[in-house]
Amino acid sequence: MTAPLLRTEDVVVRFRVGRRSLTAVDRVSLSVPKGETVGLVGESGSGKTTFGLAVMRAIDPNHGRVVFDGVDLTALGERRMRPFRRRMQMIFQDPFASLDPKMKVGRIISEPMRIHSIGDRQEIASRVSSLLEAVGLPSDTVQRYPTQFSGGQKQRISIARALATDPEFLVADEPVSALDVSIQAQVIAVLDQVKKRFGLTTLIIAHDLALVYQVTDRIAVMYLGQIVEEGPTADVVFDPRHPYTASLLSASPVPDPEVERTRERIVLRGDPPSPISPPSACRFHTRCPIARPVCATETPALVSCGPNRTVACHFPGELGPVLDGR
Repeated sequence: MTAPLLRTEDVVVRFRVGRRSLTAVDRVSLSVPKGETVGLVGESGSGKTTFGLAVMRAIDPNHGRVVFDGVDLTALGERRMRPFRRRMQMIFQDPFASLDPKMKVGRIISEPMRIHSIGDRQEIASRVSSLLEAVGLPSDTVQRYPTQFSGGQKQRISIARALATDPEFLVADEPVSALDVSIQAQVIAVLDQVKKRFGLTTLIIAHDLALVYQVTDRIAVMYLGQIVEEGPTADVVFDPRHPYTASLLSASPVPDPEVERTRERIVLRGDPPSPISPPSACRFHTRCPIARPVCATETPALVSCGPNRTVACHFPGELGPVLDGR
């Protein structure tokens, strides 16, 4: 792997829920190599979005470090953090909620440039036009309001806004989950295109492994606030070592009717446990199809299981491949 532009070290994020504490992110260490796209995958409630917000310093971790380009962001006050906010941007899950309906698109996209004092009026107008072209929207979009666009078009506007400050690092939090299936692939393609065009380093947060497979270099799988598997995308997708990863892949539809009819699905037991009171030892053992007594008493360490691969499981790879990688 190339040197990481961003890395986290033992990041912990806790929230108070009444008199109790909820640990949404539990000692997560993750590296995002410069110029690459890393996918953070897991079901709802796994802590993915909270981790993304902690990376952006939208919320402060209770413990651990977020290091960007060699600088520990968690040690910076707001004034010293400001230059890094220009270099790091975020695309939010719901384009219907993340765009101000009372602002015209041109103002929405140009606002980050005005906040960070980037360019004069003519330079800002020229960059807005260039960004709209980059995401596949016509230049007259600037005079219209978000309510005049479809969900997919709104997310393209959100992407253009995130690119306004010419960032180096982009966090895309479930960028297509609020969109119709028919346009999800289009928006993912736009993200991939702008990543290559602007030389971005990207963290994509998603619950659909099959979706992030198309655009990521590496995948980290998260369950109840912890990373349970990480590695190169093709290795994780076609040779999962953790049973939770295998179950996520099993839930992803295959675009081949014959294969879809014959493949065996992995059905997990029960619902995800509450992060307020997670299971002992391996947090997945209450739902795991291969769990044994040791899983409830000994916490598996995140250890190497191949070149640039790690897994936290007492019985890695026992379920075997779920998808055909030929």
